[in-house]
Amino acid sequence: MAVFARQHKVDDWDQRLISQQVALVLGVGGIGSNVSVHLCRLGIRKLILVDNDVVDITNLNRQILFNKDDVGRRKVDAASDGLRHHLLDTELQAIHFDAVEQWETVVKLAQQSTVIFNCIDYGEYFDYAVVSLCTSLSLPYITASSYGHTSIVECYPPLAVPQNGPCWACNNSPAEISLLQQITPDKIQGLKSISFLPKDTGMPVTQEVGSSILSCGTASQLATASFINSLHGNKIPHWTQLLLCNMEMFGYSVEPSPNCLICAAAPKYSAQTVAIYFGTSMVAMSAAEGSVYSYKTDCVTNPASPDLFAVAKSRYSPTSIAKCDSLLYPALPRADLLAKFSEDDVSPLPDAVATPLIKTETGSCAALRSGQRSAIIPTTTGCYRLKGCGHYLDDEELQLRLPYPSFSISSIEGTESSEIRGCSFPHTSINELYMCDVVGKSLNGINYSVGNLPLGMWQYQIKEDIYPEVSKSCSIFETLGEKRASTHLLVGMEMLLPLLFPSLEPDDLLELFPAGRLVETDNRSLGVQPTWQACCCKESVPINLCSIDKLCEEGPNEVPSNLPSQLIGEWCRSAYRLRQCLPMTEPKTKSLCALLYWRVGREIGAIARCLKEQGINWGYYFDHSPALPHCNAHPNNLVVIAPHKNSGGQLLAPVDFDLAFTKEGFFSPYTGEYDDSLFWSWMNTGEQELERALAGDQANSGVAERDSISLSPAHDALRWGLRDTLLCGYRSAMSNEEDQWPTKEISTVISDLVHLALIMTSNQNT
Repeated sequence: MAVFARQHKVDDWDQRLISQQVALVLGVGGIGSNVSVHLCRLGIRKLILVDNDVVDITNLNRQILFNKDDVGRRKVDAASDGLRHHLLDTELQAIHFDAVEQWETVVKLAQQSTVIFNCIDYGEYFDYAVVSLCTSLSLPYITASSYGHTSIVECYPPLAVPQNGPCWACNNSPAEISLLQQITPDKIQGLKSISFLPKDTGMPVTQEVGSSILSCGTASQLATASFINSLHGNKIPHWTQLLLCNMEMFGYSVEPSPNCLICAAAPKYSAQTVAIYFGTSMVAMSAAEGSVYSYKTDCVTNPASPDLFAVAKSRYSPTSIAKCDSLLYPALPRADLLAKFSEDDVSPLPDAVATPLIKTETGSCAALRSGQRSAIIPTTTGCYRLKGCGHYLDDEELQLRLPYPSFSISSIEGTESSEIRGCSFPHTSINELYMCDVVGKSLNGINYSVGNLPLGMWQYQIKEDIYPEVSKSCSIFETLGEKRASTHLLVGMEMLLPLLFPSLEPDDLLELFPAGRLVETDNRSLGVQPTWQACCCKESVPINLCSIDKLCEEGPNEVPSNLPSQLIGEWCRSAYRLRQCLPMTEPKTKSLCALLYWRVGREIGAIARCLKEQGINWGYYFDHSPALPHCNAHPNNLVVIAPHKNSGGQLLAPVDFDLAFTKEGFFSPYTGEYDDSLFWSWMNTGEQELERALAGDQANSGVAERDSISLSPAHDALRWGLRDTLLCGYRSAMSNEEDQWPTKEISTVISDLVHLALIMTSNQNT
């Protein structure tokens, strides 16, 4: 907008970043009224004002939004009228209520915000509560005060790492520990009122030593400037004081306190982290009858005994159960595992998953949706994956056999048989717990991690179950992420390409591809043959964009209109940091996008190679239908690791090993005997299917993505050039070649690009 033209001239100023901020200002007095004017003049997206007071005549000397006619009016009403003259491009919401008594309303407003300015003079315990709320939501906390000739500002960005501080409480924590323990970040959002907190007694400082527009105005300007600077990534003091009597100013950075309750209880998973890396779509869950079993490494073994072979082989034949004469179970080509669980030993299970849960229409707790039969239980200390906790139904016409949405019966395509949907079974749950353990230990040898860490299982005992004879279970894991390599990361990157390369022309890329890769498009222009068509043959050598130095990103220049409100701030911060680093000059002026695709390919290749060397089949085989193979070897079975779990630099981690198997106990479904040739044939086919899916083909992965979005010819060519690069990286790692383009030195920049890609696909479920 032309109105902000002068701001655009300021060095290191990003008006787009500012224009997406939503500020919650608690208190519209001497500081809050001035801060509100500054925020509106800066052009933030939305301003939310909260106050429970009325205008007093003694306010008028310093509370800039009020005049004599406003005396006796509610401050939020008078402030709204006063701000109308300053609203250049800002939406205004003003609410009159008691923030202490109606704390739950403060929480709801904070959940919509990207920053909180605490300008309420209630007392240090209230300040502590606001800091705790900011920490639980990963929001900046800013406060200011003024009296006499003194202006003081305190500014604390969100904690980057839990228990690493500092926060406001490291420098200002009140004394009564029993009260503070009731308002820590893991509890603060669940409180409806905080009226149990004491208010400061005695006369307000401003009534004792006085105050003026000079100290109030200066403090509010410093507070707003602190926010803008921290928003742009500039390091500023946590505590700043200006003495107006002699214009002396000093500040300092606060050191983290090892005894700080706020930092100690800071969530490892902030609301934004959960939304970006685990999703926002919710499902309801309720307690269910059943048994709880804790997994330990030595409680499951693989003896491959004759009786366990016989049980596994029997699953290849339909079973007659009650009203269903042809019920089929998942049939793995391996002998069952031997499990010795102790039902009494559930001590390792976190409280959130210590009791069986199942999806219901309405429930006592909420979980995040994950596929059709799974869910994620998010907590501030970890996220837990439930596999087999009920069927999520999109089809309203599908009739359930139970009085609530849980397990359903459906026919198997191409057969006359049926299967139970929405649950796991003891043999698949035990298999996945065991195989995740096996895979995790194998990957640890190359400094990688498996995506699901086994914790235990529930075995349901539901009275209303139409087939109580069939044991139904749910596997429980601590999970490192939910967003998938294909549906979220790669598709998100494709959606980002027009924002990263807004001026890209077809000629910039077409000349870089060999003539055999160029094809005529629908509008008779030249385009690029997709990677999955051209490069899956081993003899084909795809173009490698990592060697092209003229592809330099410009950074995202706009904010997508369909982003969830809680992710706008994260988008703005990541986009700003990315713009500060682009175009890339190191290493060797390679495209950042190409480096990301290369790294994704290298990681998937390293994981696939490790599994192959250990003789671990991810899950490629035929069970009941010769035309429908299981194929778990596809990029959507790798999750993007949430940041605080990414200490080793690994971006992706493999999941979904319920159908995995090794040579020990393997048998051919056709002969019932061990078949080494068939085992390795299926291993190789799974590897080929993974390669096809990485190249953008649906293959047997069940993940269709190549037609997911519409791109211009230039960006479509770039899409396939990047897929070529991904395939090169994958093959490089599968061949155990030395990494030609290590990216560890730019991991932070790559993380911002990953952030943006995941936010772009935040509304897509797995």
